[in-house]
Amino acid sequence: MAAVIPSNPAAWLNLTGRVAIVTGSGSGIGRSICQTLAAAGCAVVAADLDAEKVKETAGMIAKEDSKAICFPVKTDVSDSAEVEKLFKRAEEMSQDLFSAPPSILVNCAGITRDGWIGNLTPGEFDDVLSVNLLGPWLTSRQFSLRKSYFPSSPHSGSIINISSIVALHGNLGQSNYAASKAGVLGLTRSLSKELSTYNIRVNCILPGFISTPMSSAVPDKIKENMVQKIALGRFGRVEDVADLTAFLASERSGYMTGCEINCDGNIAM
Repeated sequence: MAAVIPSNPAAWLNLTGRVAIVTGSGSGIGRSICQTLAAAGCAVVAADLDAEKVKETAGMIAKEDSKAICFPVKTDVSDSAEVEKLFKRAEEMSQDLFSAPPSILVNCAGITRDGWIGNLTPGEFDDVLSVNLLGPWLTSRQFSLRKSYFPSSPHSGSIINISSIVALHGNLGQSNYAASKAGVLGLTRSLSKELSTYNIRVNCILPGFISTPMSSAVPDKIKENMVQKIALGRFGRVEDVADLTAFLASERSGYMTGCEINCDGNIAM
């Protein structure tokens, strides 16, 4: 007999009582992920370098549902000490609410410093790798230090890394960004093997061209050329990535780890 999916998505995902840490929560995909997880019943710790933007995210979630829980935290994910503080604050909140540590981590923080390789500086290369690759490694490391909780937990720990379709195909003027996002794939593959023993799953989403504040800086002519290469004939919405993230956070994906899922409308790069 086929399973019956409840009409309430939150009931189907069954994320109530769990705590999620989401980096890059100040806008775009990260903000949408926070909204989606909160709507599904999660208590969300929203982290971002921009304190005002992440407060806006928390305010939007509270406006959408007065019972939703979202704590904004200013965090530089490339700074080991700040990441450690983020997890300690999230753990304190989680223990107060549910007597359990955060069980979901979404690594969405990312920056670009685009330019042809001859025009890029070593500092611009390092800046991108520090946020886009070192950041997920630092947060995943902190998450792994709580690994003793998950073997006896009724649900697995879940790390979801947001990479990019550029990691597979590269892109003009984005040698630093493509390298960082390809590194996220390697990180996902390795951690999925390391942490599986502890009932922690690690998966990766590769968004294509998604309409976000970051992509709004792309010239219109390039956007017009890009959409012609997408089989579905449109740019992605932040909700497309957020919905997939919520699925990977839930036990509905409980037999999935080490997976790399394209969310790109079938783009021909």
